[in-house]
Amino acid sequence: MSQENVEIVRRAYEVVNAGGTIDDVMDGLRPLLDPQVEWVNPPDALERGTRAGLDGWRVALENMRAGLGENVKLEVQGLVEHGDAVMAKGKAHVSGTSSGVEAVGPTWAAIWTVTGGRIRRYEWSWDPIAIQARFKRMEGLSE
Repeated sequence: MSQENVEIVRRAYEVVNAGGTIDDVMDGLRPLLDPQVEWVNPPDALERGTRAGLDGWRVALENMRAGLGENVKLEVQGLVEHGDAVMAKGKAHVSGTSSGVEAVGPTWAAIWTVTGGRIRRYEWSWDPIAIQARFKRMEGLSE
């Protein structure tokens, strides 16, 4: 089941990176998301806290594009799974919302929880070391 979870997460990044309207992105994500899915922003994010459900994800994606540019791409540099958890790490390719200047952002990391073939939770951070430590604690892995 875990390799299936990695493929579900990989597909979610493909959908987000394909661009299009928010409706296009949500249409592509909807089959992958549990209706009660959560999007968890880190405490140091501009928008802290948790967004819940499909409507919450839509708002989180809109806010991500507003902050990082309409053409933001999340380059995945690695996916590691253990049970229902998949840890992703990569770089954000961003563009200024008014200037259009393109840049590669710092490394990000995320933990995806996939249950019953659907994404149940997404928690991300600009601090990959903290996410990796959390991932190891969640699954009882040794540091």
